[in-house]
Amino acid sequence: MPSQVQLAATSDQPALRQMLDAYLDELSAYAPVARPYPYFDSYWQEPAGRWPYLILHDKKTAGFALVAGRASGACDTDFVMAEFYILPSHRELGLGADATRHLFEAHRGSWSLHVMLQNVGARTYWPRAIAQAGAREVTEQTQDDTVEYRFVTREMF
Repeated sequence: MPSQVQLAATSDQPALRQMLDAYLDELSAYAPVARPYPYFDSYWQEPAGRWPYLILHDKKTAGFALVAGRASGACDTDFVMAEFYILPSHRELGLGADATRHLFEAHRGSWSLHVMLQNVGARTYWPRAIAQAGAREVTEQTQDDTVEYRFVTREMF
């Protein structure tokens, strides 16, 4: 069964914060991470520039995505995948790629996302998910301890 992606409501903040903490715990294995997450509340305070999403499978929360737009000042592209997480119990089901496609469809334009260089799982996942979604003009650039992916989703749907 494919995933569903929906905007998180204010009432979803506690559950999303809990998943975010688990996600940050995983990331801390690769490098120090900021805690508390500095932009969390902004996702509900800047609805024109930031979008918090829940990823659902069988009507149950399976993960989340935080998307920031140019209006948030977070990027020089139209959108940035600020954070993306699938709960460990829901991995390997294809939910991530399906959710990624939904997000790219909802926010057409130029994108960027950063992955920690040591996070081999994410570095394997993102090029495949970007390609499966049909993104164009894909570039990959390594700088310091991150890999940045840039691509365009305007013409893919």
